[in-house]
Amino acid sequence: MLDRFRPRASAESLIETGSDLKVEGRFQETVNYNHFTSEDFANLTRVKELLTNSTDEW
Repeated sequence: MLDRFRPRASAESLIETGSDLKVEGRFQETVNYNHFTSEDFANLTRVKELLTNSTDEW
């Protein structure tokens, strides 16, 4: 069951750097180094919405 939660990545994708996001200051270096993209940001926003909605029901 836990195998489906395991991320699948190629060696090439693990060493990619750069980002399509533009942020101020030193944080840009971190975003570039970690290859954080707008798609990642959209996915995290969706997860936040799902978690927020699930805790509202308690």
